[in-house]
Amino acid sequence: MPASTREIQRRTHAIQNIEQITHAMQMVAASRMRRAQQAALRTRVYAEKALEILINVSVVAQEELHPLLQKRDRKRSHLLILSADRGLCGGLNLAIFQKAQEFIHHLQVEHQEEVLVSVWGKKARDLLNRSGVPIYTDYSNVFEPASFSEVRPVVENFLREFLEQKYERAYLIYPHFVSTLSQKVVVKRVIPLGRDSLNLLVKAEIKIKLAELYEEPLLDYLFEPNPRVVLNYLLPKLIESQFYQAVLETRASEHSARMVAMKNATEAATEIIDELTLTYNRARQANITQEMAEILGGAETLKNNSL
Repeated sequence: MPASTREIQRRTHAIQNIEQITHAMQMVAASRMRRAQQAALRTRVYAEKALEILINVSVVAQEELHPLLQKRDRKRSHLLILSADRGLCGGLNLAIFQKAQEFIHHLQVEHQEEVLVSVWGKKARDLLNRSGVPIYTDYSNVFEPASFSEVRPVVENFLREFLEQKYERAYLIYPHFVSTLSQKVVVKRVIPLGRDSLNLLVKAEIKIKLAELYEEPLLDYLFEPNPRVVLNYLLPKLIESQFYQAVLETRASEHSARMVAMKNATEAATEIIDELTLTYNRARQANITQEMAEILGGAETLKNNSL
């Protein structure tokens, strides 16, 4: 068999192996995606209501009642970037990194702030290391499985450092799950949280109806036994819910993006196999035609020589 057809067969077998791998990864990602999506959607209503309560409470309650409501002069911000632990999920991790770079530049240039950058996810850590950005804290080792009990120590660390005045503002950057085909990287300020935090959410188009809080009258909260006791318990819990929801949104976005990427890779491999098969058949037909022509030519030569 000529080398050209052998090479085509070798390439076809290699692409077939890749197709089997990407198809298997697509099935695994689809299974994980369904579970991650269900988890994110189940808790989203609670997280959004908790955010609404946080915003209302932060406006109604006086800042001096609790340190987490106090807005300080801008000197230092703490940024937590959430990303996937693994690759092969399209451009999701790169989009998160680019959004983080833009926001860091915004804080450093426009507000002249020092920025502490922490990561939750190995891909964000790797991208920051390659870009030379120093990492303040690495939480990558607690990303999987993302249970609420594993998120709580991270939140406690953020709250403790805020109360110790190691930074004045804390932000989350993470991919918000919109649909299987769409994930939008957003920035959310979580400490301290106030009505002005809605600007980030509305611009990110997460939940447009939250903008109605600008127009609706504030709820008149009654604190029992007193505002300080209630806020001491309530605010950390509500902030925890924002962190945990960001983790769930990141997981749902990661598995959705990976499923779509592997599906596209499988379809591309199938198309390449079809093209290689067609090319192989044409080459084989050409070889057979050439061999028949050579046989007929040889037979005609023998016939002429015998005469």
